[in-house]
Amino acid sequence: MSSEIVAVTASIESGPSGIARRKAARGRAQALVEFALVSPLFLLIVVALLEGGRLTFSAMALQYGIQHAGRVGALAGTTAAVAVQNDAAANAFTLNLDPTTVNVTAYDAPGGSSIPYPGPAGSIVQVATSYTYQTLFTYAFPGLPSIPLAAQTQYKRE
Repeated sequence: MSSEIVAVTASIESGPSGIARRKAARGRAQALVEFALVSPLFLLIVVALLEGGRLTFSAMALQYGIQHAGRVGALAGTTAAVAVQNDAAANAFTLNLDPTTVNVTAYDAPGGSSIPYPGPAGSIVQVATSYTYQTLFTYAFPGLPSIPLAAQTQYKRE
């Protein structure tokens, strides 16, 4: 008789029944499978948002550098195209823009023929460049293409 009492007491103190334990284990397994299915997609979305932000920042930095260089090139005191190229490279934040890729051209009138820089007062100064944007995925997968960015601006010379 004492062995029956011990068995009943053990089953009462052991917690949930076998059915409840299986349901709890099944719920944990289901959550693990759902996490395994959803987490790669979530990670891909986060990385794509970060990459889109980097691309937008690079395009804006390139445009800012070229616009700043165009304003400098349109000033009456600027007589060397090298100064304009260096200004564009210095103001294109974090891009490491090569100054030799910046083209500085003067025109006698809007849509007119090109003349040697700096040109007379009233001429049009055009500053343009292109830049190759490397995505983070390019470093992990070297075969992926890079993204070309371009910027251009025109100012009337003082």
